[in-house]
Formats: sequence, structure tokens, C-alpha cells
Amino acid sequence: MIFLLLLAGLACTLTGSDNDATPVSNPISSSKPTVTISQPTGGQAFQVGDKITVQAQASDAGSGVTRVELRVNNVIVDSQTSENPAGEPSLTVLLDYVAAVPSESLTLTVRAYRGVTASDDANVTVRVGERGSTGVTPTTGGSTTGGSTTGGSTTGGSTTGSNTSNPVCRARIDTNGLRFRAGPGTDYNILSSFNLGTELPLVGRLGDNSWWEVTSSNQRGWVSAAYTTLLGNCQNIPITTPPASPTPVATNTSSAPQLANLTVSTLTGANNIVLIGGEVATSYVLRVKNVGQTAAGAFNVTIFYPNNTAFDYTVQSLAPNAEVEIPGVTAVFNSPGTYRLEVLVDSSNNITESTEDDNRKTLDIAVVFPTPTPEGQ
Repeated sequence: MIFLLLLAGLACTLTGSDNDATPVSNPISSSKPTVTISQPTGGQAFQVGDKITVQAQASDAGSGVTRVELRVNNVIVDSQTSENPAGEPSLTVLLDYVAAVPSESLTLTVRAYRGVTASDDANVTVRVGERGSTGVTPTTGGSTTGGSTTGGSTTGGSTTGSNTSNPVCRARIDTNGLRFRAGPGTDYNILSSFNLGTELPLVGRLGDNSWWEVTSSNQRGWVSAAYTTLLGNCQNIPITTPPASPTPVATNTSSAPQLANLTVSTLTGANNIVLIGGEVATSYVLRVKNVGQTAAGAFNVTIFYPNNTAFDYTVQSLAPNAEVEIPGVTAVFNSPGTYRLEVLVDSSNNITESTEDDNRKTLDIAVVFPTPTPEGQ
């Protein structure tokens, strides 16, 4: 179990002037997203060590689906955000879980979000046998709730695990319609887009591993690493010098509109935690900055926690090049697992910005028990 506390009573530390950040409780739409599971099917059999790939379809009649999570034993084991920070009306994703222990009834739970609003859970129950076991076979009686578990496949890739014997390093597309670009950034031209599950050979990468250079139909291009999963042996992929940024079209700067640009400038703290003494409290530093040309009016900053809670802050204003720090983001861990802290700036999409691509930031946190000391030492 994980307890996360946000100490909201402290005043915010500001860099710049005429800024204010205040915790608020924002009204939530009565509607909520929906999500279904198409793969795997109920009762499907796996073995310990298998990668179970879940294909889920989420939709939302409001502002759109912003992320989809896969949970096992109420712990987030994988998640996928929408390529559009404001959300997508429909989002189909692939999410992975490596089966750790045998189980006659392992429940995989998928939940979709529109901002802080969660869908009802979609569940599928599968079976996991010992490695090499021949006694575990698929059944037709696996239970499912909250979504369909009808069969189906995706164009370009398997939905229940890829060929693990293939050593070629490749990127699997984890969200339908991911853009294939001429360079590593959203300012580069779009060459095409890819279907969910497509696997593309890697030929290069950026130094920070945020973008992969891949080949498709003998054409080189780039995909964002945030929406892919690496498969095969990827230890020796070289760092590639990207092509020059596109030359901007000349504009009349005297009449061109100047816009704000809000970004999560800092989200830091311990992300590898050893659980000593049964409980560990860890603080995280969160700062938001306006790197645009004009002041931003009131906007929300939403912090998402792995225990399905979220906190909304309203920043009343933020001047150009000003930064606001929100103190007191503290997590208390008392069980091992992988958790995710996620921040979305301007979550209500109130501010017209020069780009919406840098409004979101995540921090994955691994919590483990200490390594046992051998007896006699």
C-alpha cells in the first residue's frame, strides 16, 4: 500500500512577480471516460516470465482521454499518455506486464482518465503457470468486467507479446496513429503515421533517449520514445546527429501574436527507494515556468498520484520567464512496487500557448525491499 500526502498549507515560493498559486477543488464533469480490453482474452494462459501485452480502447465524450493505466494488485505496472496533452476522443494503447508468479486467476485492470476523472475499471482474468509448465491451458471461463475481451489483432504487431527470440532492436508503437517525423521534435515535418503494434528497426537515438531514429519502407525518420516499447537487443544503438531544425517561415514579427508557454521545469526527487524500517517518506520538488513571451492568466496544475488521487492547484498568473515552486509534495511508501508521479500544467486548457507539447512530465519511482544479508555476515 502507498500513502501520498500533499502538504498544501505552505505558501508557494515564487521567482518573478505578480504570481500566486493556491490549492483549489475544481468541479468535475458528471461524465467519465470508458475503456474496454480486447487482448488478452479471459482465461488465456501464460507462464512466469512471459510479457503479457494488454490492448485497450478508451474513449471520452468530453475533452478527451489523457492517459490509460494498467494495474496489477492495485499497483500501476504500465501507463500510456495521449500524444495530445489536451486529450484524444479515442485512444487505443498497448500496455505490458511481465508475469512474476504463478496464479490461477491473475486480474489485469485497465483504467482511463480525462484529467483527474477516471473511468470505471475494465478487468480481464488470465492464468499464469510455472515456467515450462504443460498443465496450464486456456479456458473459456475467464472472467471479465467493465469491458469487452473479444479477440482481435492490430495491424503490424502482436497484441499478446512479441517474438522474444528476435534479437533485432526495434520500437513497438504503443498508441495508434503515432506520427513518423523527419526529425526528433514536433516542429519537424510529419512523414506518415503508424498503426498500433507496428515494430520498427532502430538505427539511432538522441543522447537522452527521448526520440528513436527508425526505418520504415526504406525511409529513415523519428518517433517519440514516450509512445513506444523497445524490443530485442538495444545495447549498442548509436547516438545520431539529428537533421537541422526546419527553417522557420518568415513572419512580420511586429504583428505576430506573442504567447505564453507553460512547462514543468522541475520534477525531481528519489526514484529508487529502499524500504528500510517498513516506511519511507520522500519529498519531491515541483516547479512550473512560463518560458513564453507574455504573461499567463489563471491556470491549473494537476498532480496525479499512483493511488488514484489527484490535486489541483490554480496559479493566478505567471509572468514571462517567471517560475513558481509548489512545496510539500511528499510520498510515504510502505510496500514495494513501481509507482508514477505525473504533473499536467494547464490541465483545463485555459491558456493559449505557443506549444502544448511540454505541459506534461512524469517521474517513475521504484520501491524495493533491502537485499537480505546472508547469515553469519
